[in-house]
Amino acid sequence: MKPLHVDAPPHSRTATAPADAHRWHHVLNAAAMVGVLLWDVHAYLSCHRYQPYYKWFGFLSRWTLALVALYLVGVAWFAEESGAPRRDGAAARWLWRAQSVALPASIAVVPLYWGQVFVEGYADKTHPLSSYFVHGFNALVMLWDFALSERAWRFGDLAPVLFYGFMNMGFMWIYYSASGCPDCDLDLEGHPYVYSVVDWRRPRAAAAACLGAILIPVPLLSAGLTVLSNRLGNTRAFPSYRPR
Repeated sequence: MKPLHVDAPPHSRTATAPADAHRWHHVLNAAAMVGVLLWDVHAYLSCHRYQPYYKWFGFLSRWTLALVALYLVGVAWFAEESGAPRRDGAAARWLWRAQSVALPASIAVVPLYWGQVFVEGYADKTHPLSSYFVHGFNALVMLWDFALSERAWRFGDLAPVLFYGFMNMGFMWIYYSASGCPDCDLDLEGHPYVYSVVDWRRPRAAAAACLGAILIPVPLLSAGLTVLSNRLGNTRAFPSYRPR
């Protein structure tokens, strides 16, 4: 006698649909930003083929682009592998730290770039199309990731991005000192600085500009993300990469 065969309840066939949709959002985010990263590197090599490769990484926006792409790849992997309990805790903590930097940093580079685009003399320069994605699209993708993660942002979460800002400040000073400046080209246009407001030939003014660019926008961004988090009703201490 054949055993009785009972079909699975209809809802069980679609039980994984929300999880699959959630995972695909993360995969598409990661693929989009890796594509922008590769596109921007290609644009740099095409426009500055006689410049050293490492100068691509001299700009804060490129630091942030690389971090965003790396973070989103990590999220896509974690969403796929989150069933492994030994990976769960450590991966979640590292992704929390990465999001704490990548989210506000990706937003901060938008006004820094677009503010220069409309400055007289700068607006006439040719900007690769990829630049608009590096300084805008990445922020939109990170805000979407923030909504998906359901993370409750708190004002005190600004500590990692403050460290990131000071680390970039130290990097720019070392970059200037190690490049034989002032007889050097750091901005790919023959100037001894990456950004004109951070000219280490005048160290006090450069340090003041860096401190102002860190200590004013970062608290404002953290306050804004706290308000946004409350509006979205986010309650999770750590980002979640799976649906409830």
